Amino acid sequence: MLNRSWCEWHTEHFSLYTDLSKKDAHQISNDLLSFHYASSELFSKAESREMQLNIVIFRYAREFSRELKQKKFIGLMKPSLIDHQILLTTNLKARNYTELPFHEYVHHLVKLRIDQPIDRWLEEGIAQYLATMRINNGKVEIGQVSRRQIRTSLNAARDLPWSEILSVNLSHEQTPVLTLKYDIALALIHYLVHGSFESDIKPTDRIATLVNGVSEGANAFGRFLELVGLPKVELWRALKEHFAKKHEQLTYQISPPKLRVEFRDCLDDVDRHILIARSLLSFNLERAKDILHRIDRQYPGDFQVLALLSEVYRQEVQIGLNYAQSAYRTKPDSLVTNLALANALVRSCTEKSSASCNDLLKKAETHYREVLNHDHKRVDAAFGLGSIYLHRGRTGEALNFLRVTQKQTPWSPRVNLQLGETYRRLGNFRKAKQYLTIAAEWDENSERQSVALKLLGQVKQLLND
Repeated sequence: MLNRSWCEWHTEHFSLYTDLSKKDAHQISNDLLSFHYASSELFSKAESREMQLNIVIFRYAREFSRELKQKKFIGLMKPSLIDHQILLTTNLKARNYTELPFHEYVHHLVKLRIDQPIDRWLEEGIAQYLATMRINNGKVEIGQVSRRQIRTSLNAARDLPWSEILSVNLSHEQTPVLTLKYDIALALIHYLVHGSFESDIKPTDRIATLVNGVSEGANAFGRFLELVGLPKVELWRALKEHFAKKHEQLTYQISPPKLRVEFRDCLDDVDRHILIARSLLSFNLERAKDILHRIDRQYPGDFQVLALLSEVYRQEVQIGLNYAQSAYRTKPDSLVTNLALANALVRSCTEKSSASCNDLLKKAETHYREVLNHDHKRVDAAFGLGSIYLHRGRTGEALNFLRVTQKQTPWSPRVNLQLGETYRRLGNFRKAKQYLTIAAEWDENSERQSVALKLLGQVKQLLND
């Protein structure tokens, strides 16, 4: 895998990297670009946020599973403060090969359009539904599903409460349970769009109406029931009747994309190793280390490799700092090395005395500002500055940077936690409650969630809630 050719294709909406053949890579890039425009028709027409998307496609499923230590999924979407990443493997010879890349792409589109996190069942249901899309010469067809499979899942879950059915836990639930819950989430979205109930909302606008309501704070399941005009006790009957009969697919036309896919180039040795190591970072840390050390031995002193090694060794604080300092000395005018050094200095602060910590944070501040001076859109640097100012008691300055970050990444529990704590210190307890609630409900990191719950309890007590 490391010795094969990995190449880049670029569009106005994403960059795609893969070791597939050039013909196959060009085909799937065009399919995804068409999907971007076709699926966007079903979301809010309001302007979405900008976010770089990198798609990494592994040619072989066995390599994807081995390298990412994944047996449950063959496609993943990983958001971050500065870019989103889709990792997947796909077989272009399969009849429905687009379903997986389309599904993962929807997670990216949702993140661009929501103003706070939305329920996992809703996001997965929309992704499952939009993955059924077929596009041919501008004609879009969507909604062909396996009615038998959905009926089987409905029957299997008929004795479970809706609260259990709609609680999707990707980390802990096994594949059969997730498959059942995904099927029912798909059934709900399919019924929303294709169901035979009275509604003034056009089928092409119903997903956007639901997502917008939830993004503004409505309960996802409650808003769904309102839109379909049913009480909860009648939903099972309606779903069973709906999937007992055939449905026409939803069809509409789109204009051809104005800009097409461009082949950029094939990656050199260093960039290829960095791409794969970065892809594995959250899933197989030891393998990422091995890949980076291998290329560092072959091409010692590359600033990008050293900067990424500082991230790989984030838990071994001094080693990570050493790599960040080496990267910065190698190329001090790079945004990559300034950001890596700032992050490493902040991490090393946890092991120092208060006085030493303040000195480290002041140095980190300098490097975060250097990044923002060259690129004001780097919200990862803005978040770093906001966190530093909050730690140092400069709450007003922290608020400015954290509000910018939260506006760009409203789905991030980590950002919402910091912003909520900032408002708490400023005495704006209503605002603090709003953001701390998001952090407490959506953070999958148990330590941060505990902090959010503790702070939220204090704020509620002050508000007499």
